[in-house]
Amino acid sequence: MVQPASPTPAVPRVPLRDGGSIPQFGFGTYKVDPADATAAVKIALEVGIRHIDTAQMYHIHGDRKSGSAG
Repeated sequence: MVQPASPTPAVPRVPLRDGGSIPQFGFGTYKVDPADATAAVKIALEVGIRHIDTAQMYHIHGDRKSGSAG
């Protein structure tokens, strides 16, 4: 697993119709090996990513690996 060199700057946000917003950039867990999911999501959080896509169709969600990173 590659370690990040340094934290990224603030991620731009996209406004939503309800007045909220969502980070423009996210980290998708599609094709992340379930054995690597926790470490990968932890690194994403460490570098400032706050939009983590763990859709159930990726078959990572059921293992609950990525949810234990935060």
